Amino acid sequence: MTENPSVTTAALELDPAVPVRLLCTVGTPSAMELDTVARLADSGWNIAVRADFDASGIQHMRAALRAVPRARPWRMNANDYVRSLHPTPFQPTALDTERLPETGWDPALHTAMRAQGRPAYEEALLDDLLNDIRRGHP
Repeated sequence: MTENPSVTTAALELDPAVPVRLLCTVGTPSAMELDTVARLADSGWNIAVRADFDASGIQHMRAALRAVPRARPWRMNANDYVRSLHPTPFQPTALDTERLPETGWDPALHTAMRAQGRPAYEEALLDDLLNDIRRGHP
């Protein structure tokens, strides 16, 4: 599950033989979307959740992980965050560290984000995300 339509668009451009199993919420998921994903998990789907490394993205993750307890973060740890900090293609603004929620799934992520003070976006890890989708992982 991703919040970003650009990840979905890129996934749809993969080899047609690659089965793409990706849900996109186009931003923070609604309660109805989270309920639907929770029901999918309850019926046996393995759910991995991904978002931007900013205050809204972290809120998205927290809401999804709370609503879908069996879900797991997808490339949402401190190392992934640090790897996604680069000057191109984005020139990010300062991260609002006052609004930054805790990251219970990886406390080191919260620490790294506060220390760097910069948001990072899903597109920065797009090659890794597409490779994960090709491999059917996570």
